[in-house]
Amino acid sequence: MATLDPAPLTFAAQGALALACAAAAGGPRPARIAVALGLAGMLAMPYTLAPEHFTLRGFSALFALMFVIRGSDLLRERPRPLLERLVHACSIADLRLAARVAPNVRVRLLVTGVACALLATPPLMVAAAAPEIAEPWPLLQRWGCGTIGFYLSFEAIDRLARVLYGLVGFEVEPGQRMPIAARTIAEFWGIRWNSIVRRWLSAVAFLPLARRGRPVVGGLLAFALSALIHAYLLLPAVGVRAAALMGGFFLLQGVFVAIERALGVARWPRPLGHAWTIVLFLASVPLFLDPLLQVFGFAPMI
Repeated sequence: MATLDPAPLTFAAQGALALACAAAAGGPRPARIAVALGLAGMLAMPYTLAPEHFTLRGFSALFALMFVIRGSDLLRERPRPLLERLVHACSIADLRLAARVAPNVRVRLLVTGVACALLATPPLMVAAAAPEIAEPWPLLQRWGCGTIGFYLSFEAIDRLARVLYGLVGFEVEPGQRMPIAARTIAEFWGIRWNSIVRRWLSAVAFLPLARRGRPVVGGLLAFALSALIHAYLLLPAVGVRAAALMGGFFLLQGVFVAIERALGVARWPRPLGHAWTIVLFLASVPLFLDPLLQVFGFAPMI
């Protein structure tokens, strides 16, 4: 007797639970408590997949985290109409901040997005071959090419996602704002990189403390929460060690921000601040990159 592949069932169950939570989020307090419990339970769903399907586990964890972030948005605000809640629960971008426009094709974004995807492929292939290269080049090859490849990949995802939203009549804010131009680590994470996660971390961790006159503590808490959620993404897929490395990367970024704040790096000449940011980022990026590459089947090198 044939057995069903559990992966489609897991992803379908995650989507169904997300929609059910969105529907119930507009209800009375008991319903909202049930939503919170449902969202917490969703975080365990990647473990329903077999360990050998580690890449699928990683994607399941990503979807679970996305649904939890969007569900927490709905629980923190006044109830919205049902359709708005359902759409918000399944959207990567925060459509509460999007402008409604006529459906369109943003040709420039489409072309540059495809170009970024094509340009990302060769360095990622080189990074994949790193363990086969003689010492001392493998680490430099893995981290150098991997950094370039994933930077371009994130740019491609951001641009192509905005094209897709335009097709259905939404103009969403850019997820990436030329991160390579950052003059400080704080600017890189606080303004230029991944506005989707940044806005959520700001809302739940930074702003509540900043409004109480404790912005530094709020910033450190945001990095600690970022470390936790990124470690979660790796844990079901590639285990505790890789998750700890990923979490350590984001904790280290918080330390960097505290140091540069004490040194007044934001007031340094632009070239010096830019060099500071690039050097610290490249020095720490293996903690981020190596675990992430493992999710896609790359052999670990640290």
